[in-house]
Amino acid sequence: MLWGRLIRMAMSDSEVVGSMEAVPVPAPVTTGPATSTISVDGITGEVTVRKASGKVKVRKGQSKEEYENQLHDYFQLNGGPRKTEEKWMDEVDPLRLLQEKDLTIKLNRQSLSNFCERLYYQRRYDECLTLGEELLRRYQEVNKKNKMQREIEELEYMVKRSKGK
Repeated sequence: MLWGRLIRMAMSDSEVVGSMEAVPVPAPVTTGPATSTISVDGITGEVTVRKASGKVKVRKGQSKEEYENQLHDYFQLNGGPRKTEEKWMDEVDPLRLLQEKDLTIKLNRQSLSNFCERLYYQRRYDECLTLGEELLRRYQEVNKKNKMQREIEELEYMVKRSKGK
């Protein structure tokens, strides 16, 4: 949102009405204290930011067509932002969800681990134990080069504590 405002500030009113390709040279914009400088390349849409430390960062530009395609994909194909209903975890069977999800994706693993944690903190230790053992077995199958070691250790802890209760 901020970058959009900065880009609009860098261009005159007539250039904003036209396309991004209409601006032939970078337009420098100074924001905040005199410690950083922002310049926008109107042809490629790249944004160059010079920090007070002297480092220069170049952020990739985006054409108007790419932006329109991205908007279409987000709102038309994906249906826009997703709303998570309150207490949605009560309505989902985590073991069935485990069969459907790809465990190589970290977000899916975290969601399944959250089910196990929730069961543990609700003191539903038998269910936590069952789900935790299944998750451990599946996670160890997918674990390559010990990238998931921390997740596995957390599950082992919950399984161990659930067995004692």
